[in-house]
Amino acid sequence: DYSKNVGLKAGNYSVKGISVYKNTITVNSEESDGMILYYVSDSSITNNKIESSVTSAAYGISVQRSSRNTFGSNRISAFVNGIDFIDKSKGNALTQNTIKNNTAFGVEIDKGSNAAIYWGNTLKSNRKGKYKIKKKKYPAYAYDTKLKAKKHKKKDTLKWNAAGKGSGYMIYRSTKKNSGYKLVATVKGKDTTRYTAKHKSGKKYYYKVQVYKSANKSLIYGKYSNVA
Repeated sequence: DYSKNVGLKAGNYSVKGISVYKNTITVNSEESDGMILYYVSDSSITNNKIESSVTSAAYGISVQRSSRNTFGSNRISAFVNGIDFIDKSKGNALTQNTIKNNTAFGVEIDKGSNAAIYWGNTLKSNRKGKYKIKKKKYPAYAYDTKLKAKKHKKKDTLKWNAAGKGSGYMIYRSTKKNSGYKLVATVKGKDTTRYTAKHKSGKKYYYKVQVYKSANKSLIYGKYSNVA
């Protein structure tokens, strides 16, 4: 239903490359959305404050038939769902958003849609849970990577699970298990899942891996893997 009341409607058929930045939107009528994206692609929705003053407002952001958009550093609170992805909205990415105090879910992803929920998002005090995903399993590229390491005298062989539609992986190394990690290599390609790290004989290192994805001419990072 695209006729509902809405604080801000971004796009109407094939809008591309827009920036929705630093808006403050307060919804004060029932069954209304804070923001609707409709047929919007390759755009940036960042640093917006979207809140409701009524208990039955619908969605903070309703993403409809919109793809490859980046949602970053938005603050969304007091709706039914914080962000809702419907109608085959695909390839969207969320990073560093604060989504809280919604009466149902922080993020809902409808069947036929997908979204990558990357690092830095805070989803709390959403009554029914952080996510509702209407498909059999969560998109593999949206979460962290599991790492295994075989250590030898002068080299260590690393192996990890592929993280779906990520663009590549960043490899970090340290002589201490819990601190001091530095980037030692970046490997491109979502299907690249091995790396050999050479080092001085007898030196012991710890490793972790981080998936990254190119989106809107910038990089979005996944969670770190376990330490191996």
